[in-house]
Amino acid sequence: GQITVEGHVLGEGDLKVVRTFRAPPGANPDDFDADGDGELLVILDLRLDEELMQAGTAREVVNRVQKLRKKAGLEPSDKVEFYYGLDDKNV
Repeated sequence: GQITVEGHVLGEGDLKVVRTFRAPPGANPDDFDADGDGELLVILDLRLDEELMQAGTAREVVNRVQKLRKKAGLEPSDKVEFYYGLDDKNV
C-alpha cells in the first residue's frame, strides 16, 4: 500500500519505525538495560530483589557442591550429605 502525506506519496519501504527506550521519569537509568535492532526492542529490569538474590545464592551453592563432588571423583549416583550454617554478619 501507499499513503499520501502533504502531497508526497509514500510507499512500502519509505518509512522505518525505530523503537528506543528511555527510563521513566524518576527512575534510575542504571536500573535498566535496553537494546534492539530498530524493529525489536528488549528491555531488562536489572534491579535485584530478594527472590533473585536467593536464586543466585542457591546456584552458587549447587555450583560449589558439584565442583567438590568432581574433585572427590564421585559419580552422579553417589550420595553425599550436605550441611550448612549461616554467619549472622553475612545474612
